[in-house]
Amino acid sequence: MQGGKPADYKSVRSLLAEQAAKFGDKPYMVSIDQDEKILSFAALYRLANRMAHFFADRGLKANDRVFMLSENSVEFIAVFLGVQRCGATIATANVEMNRAHLPRFSFLQYI
Repeated sequence: MQGGKPADYKSVRSLLAEQAAKFGDKPYMVSIDQDEKILSFAALYRLANRMAHFFADRGLKANDRVFMLSENSVEFIAVFLGVQRCGATIATANVEMNRAHLPRFSFLQYI
């Protein structure tokens, strides 16, 4: 905070909108593992919006928590951003995680 005012920040929603407007159909991401699927800035914006509406229609709201177990993919990014657009918090784990990784997650001792 400077001068008693909160620091300027941009929401996920505004960042996505700005980048989609600025870069449009330019490639945002190329997935070589998925037949070279290309996702543009504008397509990511539309997909993240669709995911946000999907979650909101099912009752997801600000301050909710979501855990996502997924492999790395184009869709992973859209879901991640869609959850954030709803104001929820998302925690992720990769499907390739195995028993050797579990000690890194101390909260699991309570489950």
